Amino acid sequence: MGDVDTVDRASQAIGDDLIWRVNAELAPGLTLDAAKVTAAGVAELRDETKAPNGEPPGPLRLGVVSGIESLVAEADFLAGLTRQRGDLLAGAGVAAGLLTALGLAVLLVLDRRRELRHGAAVGVGPVRVLGLWSLEALLPAVVAVLLGVLVAWLVLRAAGPPGPLLATSVGTGARRAVLVGLLGVVGIGAVGAVAVVTLERGLTARPRVRVPWVAVLVVGAVVAAVAAWTTPARSPGPVALAVPALVCAAVGALVAVLVGWAVRVVARRRAAALPRSAARASRWLAVRRLAGAGSEQTFVVSVMALGLGMTLFAMSAVAAAQVAVADRVAVANGAATVAQIDGSWLLDPDAPRLPTNEELAAGVKVPKGRTPPVPDGMTLVWRSLVSLSGEFGYRDLMAVDPAQLLAVADWGEGATMARARDAVTALASADAVAMQDPSRAAIPVIAVNEPSLRAGDLAVLSGQAWTSPVSVVASVPAFPGLRSRPMLVAATPTLFASQARYDPRLAPPDETLSNRPFAETWLWSSGSSRELTDYLAQHGVTPTALTTTDQAAQTPTIAAATRSLGYQGAVGAFLALVSVVVAAVYARRMVRRSRAADALLVRVGVGRRGVGAARTWELGLLVVVALVAAVASVVLVSPLGPLLLDLDRGASPAYELHPTWAGVAVTCAVALVMLVVAWLSGVRPTTSSRGPSPEEVLLREGS
Repeated sequence: MGDVDTVDRASQAIGDDLIWRVNAELAPGLTLDAAKVTAAGVAELRDETKAPNGEPPGPLRLGVVSGIESLVAEADFLAGLTRQRGDLLAGAGVAAGLLTALGLAVLLVLDRRRELRHGAAVGVGPVRVLGLWSLEALLPAVVAVLLGVLVAWLVLRAAGPPGPLLATSVGTGARRAVLVGLLGVVGIGAVGAVAVVTLERGLTARPRVRVPWVAVLVVGAVVAAVAAWTTPARSPGPVALAVPALVCAAVGALVAVLVGWAVRVVARRRAAALPRSAARASRWLAVRRLAGAGSEQTFVVSVMALGLGMTLFAMSAVAAAQVAVADRVAVANGAATVAQIDGSWLLDPDAPRLPTNEELAAGVKVPKGRTPPVPDGMTLVWRSLVSLSGEFGYRDLMAVDPAQLLAVADWGEGATMARARDAVTALASADAVAMQDPSRAAIPVIAVNEPSLRAGDLAVLSGQAWTSPVSVVASVPAFPGLRSRPMLVAATPTLFASQARYDPRLAPPDETLSNRPFAETWLWSSGSSRELTDYLAQHGVTPTALTTTDQAAQTPTIAAATRSLGYQGAVGAFLALVSVVVAAVYARRMVRRSRAADALLVRVGVGRRGVGAARTWELGLLVVVALVAAVASVVLVSPLGPLLLDLDRGASPAYELHPTWAGVAVTCAVALVMLVVAWLSGVRPTTSSRGPSPEEVLLREGS
């Protein structure tokens, strides 16, 4: 598939005749479904052309050649991967939203416990509460659905994937949003109904059984992590995406309980006296309240740890995905632009020539090959197939100039590729030592993705017509230009010195056939494809293959991973917002629930500022506990990173997830915002003198 002039020249070069030529262009707004229909039509036309038609055989062979089918297949594969990843992340966002609504409903139950208890006593049953609470949540849900659809549409138009936003897609998303809104409304009503059932049971004489929800949450997180670890899947599924959230929530609840227990133990051992100043009293009160570690406080810390942990996890995952994409593009392509040519001698008009067989028989010596000079930013690379003595299968052997390769190759962004770059430095040093006596020294090589070789090992390398000992100077899992087979990287001076007759830099003899083994010759460039092709054109060389990093980045698995970064960050940002809201709600509840106690503290000399400082210290300690739990959660989840996030687990280098300093900084900033918002919404009003006096509060709310 190409323009008519190019196709005509190609047909003339191969001696073929084209009966029909179709100069096709993509129609504006062409969808994948329409392209599939076109590809199916081309396939049907090919089948009809090949079908027997009863005519006698002749020299003319009809056929249909088109590249649209392969393009459509690749686009369909990319769309499938993107849709799969997008659906998973969208499902995670929906689940997070519903869980947030249910969590806020639980806090609402705690606020309305007296109201629900009175209703249960006078016969307001769970069915009626289900209807009342659902009706109460209906209007906010309608507003949320409308705003959510509008915001989603605006975000997709501004920062969404390329291509038109179809009306059918918007309609499908709106219907799903309505369904999720209905589920949220029913879920909130169900929380109220369950609360009524629980309170009704509490009115009877039967003992109340408390569910150890922290233990249940921890067990659920462990089970989900084990399931993700042991499930043989090529790409992550719904369980894998739920693991980090469950771990963050479980670790947050567990740390809250453990911190409360530790503070109680320390307080009992010290048996400290009562504080003698308002400032000390504020800190003393905050620590005592932290030691309480009630169910509500543990729940709030769990939710805050969930939001902060998922913020750090999302930031770290986005950074890890960017590193993995950059590294895998570097491995796939090797450099910014790579081109295969017929031989390096095409770039050197005076290149030494390999003698003919007759000349060799007459005693003519094989000249020493030389590497043609290339501009800065370019280097020549030779590739061939070799085998290791005692090992099954072929390996790729890549001959490079270490100094040029360090400057030209694409080294990605991750630690694995940094190790590969350090290995090239070690190869250059070993090559300089080996060149002091190349006839006796083993060829230094880098073993890439070769499990049988380690640094310091000796092996025997067999080429297509030669054998030589090699010494492994480094073993790395990935390297620029790595293909599906394990690879050995050698420096050109020592490698070509050991096989003078088979040096691929020598120009071929005048005869058509040569007994020299085949080797691929590649020209790598750190610049653009135009710079490389212009240089080749100056020598009259046409590349037989040319690829760039932009083309390598369009691999479906890499492109799908790149497109999912925004969705992943959005889920983390939403959970961070949820944690801020929950902290603010808890602060308001905390102050409202203890008005009488705070009023009494004001009367005994702590003062309004002291009470406000105590609440500030309490919130600060809770946020710090949640922050520590969040960081610990991400550290625990990091080894599962490839199983949770990698769309192509078999690709090289492996996906590595680690908390980043940038992610930790953003998470700390979110924690600070959480504390400030909670203080403004709950604590600050208590320090104002405009409110009711302590006496009024004590008279109204009890002693």
